Amino acid sequence: MTGLMSEIEITIDSRVRDQVRGHSSEERPLGRAEIEAAVRAAAAVGNCTDCRIGVRVTDDATIHEINRDFLQHDYPTDVISFPYELQPPMVEGELVVSIDTAENEAADAGWSVAQELLLYVIHGTLHLVGFDDTDDESRKEMREAERKALGG
Repeated sequence: MTGLMSEIEITIDSRVRDQVRGHSSEERPLGRAEIEAAVRAAAAVGNCTDCRIGVRVTDDATIHEINRDFLQHDYPTDVISFPYELQPPMVEGELVVSIDTAENEAADAGWSVAQELLLYVIHGTLHLVGFDDTDDESRKEMREAERKALGG
């Protein structure tokens, strides 16, 4: 599944590094390797094996600022996708995900913060490879693609 030209850059903001590390466990680690694997799994669902994707893990304050400045949405969110190019099997773009939102939402979802954050990475990557969730039908397709990328 690994394309020779794949470049997946993971940035974990310094102020959330300990927070991210604190959600690793033997059964479900959370780190660069797991984030990269989530990107690759979601990209593969969209038939993209050549990934040029940057992922930034940050906090609610930072994602709120990015959401406001780039999308004119004045609130924090779970994930923001910036698609640059999509020509399967190649995809290029950037993701920003919030560890704070993952912490706030994980219990309601019934799973770990690591799983919640990786879902955001998968969801954002699926947007980069052409999935949408603006209506009931596309949301259904997105949920199915998320399940597939999660291995279920």
